[in-house]
Amino acid sequence: MPESTSADIIKNTASSKVIALPELMEHIGHHMHQSDQASCTLVSRSWNEIFTPLLWNTIDTQSKPWRKIMHKCDTGEIERDEFEGRCKAIFAKHGHLIRHLAAHWNTILEAASLNTSNCKKLLSFSTEVVRYSHVTPTTVLALVIDDALDHKENGDNNNNVDGNEEDDEQQPQLFPWVSEDGMNKFKEDIRHRGTVERFFILIRQNPGLIRLQFPMHGVMKDVSKEYVFETLSHLRSLKELNLVWLPLDIPTLLDTVPQLQRLQGHDLPGLGSLQHDYPSLRVLDIRAWVKFTQLLDVLKHLPRLEKLRMESVLGDLESVVPYKEACRIAETTPPFSQLRSLQVDNQLRPGDKYILLFLRLIPNLVRLENLTIVYKVKQALWEHCYYLDDIRIVGGPDVELWRERRAKDGRQ
Repeated sequence: MPESTSADIIKNTASSKVIALPELMEHIGHHMHQSDQASCTLVSRSWNEIFTPLLWNTIDTQSKPWRKIMHKCDTGEIERDEFEGRCKAIFAKHGHLIRHLAAHWNTILEAASLNTSNCKKLLSFSTEVVRYSHVTPTTVLALVIDDALDHKENGDNNNNVDGNEEDDEQQPQLFPWVSEDGMNKFKEDIRHRGTVERFFILIRQNPGLIRLQFPMHGVMKDVSKEYVFETLSHLRSLKELNLVWLPLDIPTLLDTVPQLQRLQGHDLPGLGSLQHDYPSLRVLDIRAWVKFTQLLDVLKHLPRLEKLRMESVLGDLESVVPYKEACRIAETTPPFSQLRSLQVDNQLRPGDKYILLFLRLIPNLVRLENLTIVYKVKQALWEHCYYLDDIRIVGGPDVELWRERRAKDGRQ
């Protein structure tokens, strides 16, 4: 037998053994692109059973395959009605396999939240900026309801002429997630209300969520906070939460979901009024400026916080002598030894002296990002942050200096 033939037989035998192991094929499938996973589902019935759960494990409408589909919709290559029908069929057939959903189109949100959808086992869910194609059946229904309400109000006003007045507050609220103050705004923008409606439907039908991101809509500020807290209280496994623009009282939030490990938001009211410790929180991302004294109060109640991100540290404007008061407080504050990562995105020059005070309180800092490095800041890092090992700043100091110092101390 020729040598090449023998080699081919051995190679084919080895390949057959690999293909015959479902566990190994599944492991390989995790590292494959979605288009390749889709091709594998067409090979055989056994491969279809292996690769179908992998293919539909994640739906991210920002990914390249989904963006190609939307481009075809925009150019008319795919009719929108046909696309909507496909989406609804996908969630009805494969919804039970989806674990991670990043829905940035209203069509996807609607398909996932319909009664026919089996999308009830999500582990992560984000919407961010939602792209609207056109008025969908759900929003049409909301528009009809609004018209009915308007007719009813007009009818009630006519009846009130006879002296039979009715208290508007006794009328049942159709959508509990809408605050009373924000009702008129929701009526003005039906599409946004439909987005919020479907968003909360999906949360309610997925109590096992671990990661959640709220929509990036200004109208979220008019959502009923009580309803949001009540909804979040059902998510017993929630670990990561991105509030985006939703202003929620932080003490109430952490009491509602005490198991939370990562929290991000632009507006975090009540952050400086924490009353007790929250040991579960590991990462805090504040997309805002923070007062120095407030920052210290927050960290005192987060004993296991490892990563902190913020815009800038500022002085307390209410104090007569803010910097001297900050120095006094810093001297009596124990160091935050658990904090290992710091990112400051937009440090203002007046706040540099407060950064210097803060660096003294984080001696175990390992990673530093974006902070503007002036001479005094660099000096403070050298004197107080001995374990610094990762500096991600353009034009920042060379972290090798810190490594060489530790290596030298180790030899001694």
